[in-house]
Amino acid sequence: METKMIIIKELAAINNINDCNYPIALRKLAQKYYQKENKEFPVNLFCRIIEDVNLSLYIRFNAYYTVLIFYRRHEKKKAFCQFANQYMDLFDEKGFDESSPINPYCCIISSLYHLYISEKNNTHIITALREAKRALEHLKNNSGVYQTYADIFAIALEYGRKFTEDENQFALDLIDKAILLKPEYAKYYSTKGRIKFYLGSYEESFQYIEKAIELEDKTKSDSIFRVSQYYYYLLDLKAKLIDLKAEKNTYKINQTLESHQKNMEITLDGYKNNIENIKSKYLEFLAFFAAILAFIISSIQVAQKAVDFKEAAALIMVLVGGLNIAFSLFRLLMGHNNNRKAYITTGIVLFISIAMILSMFLLNKFYDI
Repeated sequence: METKMIIIKELAAINNINDCNYPIALRKLAQKYYQKENKEFPVNLFCRIIEDVNLSLYIRFNAYYTVLIFYRRHEKKKAFCQFANQYMDLFDEKGFDESSPINPYCCIISSLYHLYISEKNNTHIITALREAKRALEHLKNNSGVYQTYADIFAIALEYGRKFTEDENQFALDLIDKAILLKPEYAKYYSTKGRIKFYLGSYEESFQYIEKAIELEDKTKSDSIFRVSQYYYYLLDLKAKLIDLKAEKNTYKINQTLESHQKNMEITLDGYKNNIENIKSKYLEFLAFFAAILAFIISSIQVAQKAVDFKEAAALIMVLVGGLNIAFSLFRLLMGHNNNRKAYITTGIVLFISIAMILSMFLLNKFYDI
């Protein structure tokens, strides 16, 4: 009971809500009651204060926010969400309207709550950003609020969310304002480095995170945790850069292979067409020589059996026309690259051949008369 009364007095003394040092004062109070030896924090004691209706809403909210700051500081995300969910509606129901100085911190709590649950469902990251932006509208020149928005923005980029150039610049401007207000605070440089990485400034990104490692106050009790976190960001982003380069190189290799494959297919198609053309030419030559041979043999036989020279000449001319017709049709059937010129040429040959045959028949008939 005595400890509870002491904590209540300490919570009541933290009444500078509009001051940017307000959350820092609550954080120091949380550190005071954190037992490092057994790593325990008197959450139940703070819960009793929160649930004490005889106390003012501001003292109860201070107790609520102190526990959440402790959970956030120690990266206890699950505990943060459970605790926030347990008491979030309590303060909303008590009428903390837009004009209340507590309202911006309710927005921050809501933004962090949605940020942590976004790890299971990243659609909540947009809600987290929206709530953080609401806090920005009320808390001016507050480096902690700038950091909260920028940190959520960096995580949204990590989730693969795309933003406009103006939105990207807005987040960078906020973290620059935070750095301007507290240039010695290491975490701000880490956040800027993460944003820079996902916007494509890789080397600059690494420089900012390395600066965060350099600036971190090694005398603080949680400095080991923070430095290890910065090293994690640095190694994680470098690994991602390696993956990006490997993916880019793989894409180039695949493009080159596809290009070579297409060229090989075109070359093979060309070879196939050339082979087919050569085959057709050979068949044409074979047919041509066969036709000549058949013509010679037939001419000898016709000459031997003809009654006179006129009849033999006529029969030979008919034979020439017939061979021309057969050879022309054979050439068309065997052609793989027939075009308009080939069809016209073949048509002319066919016409001349038919004309020769008809003229011989007509001449024979005329002489017979």
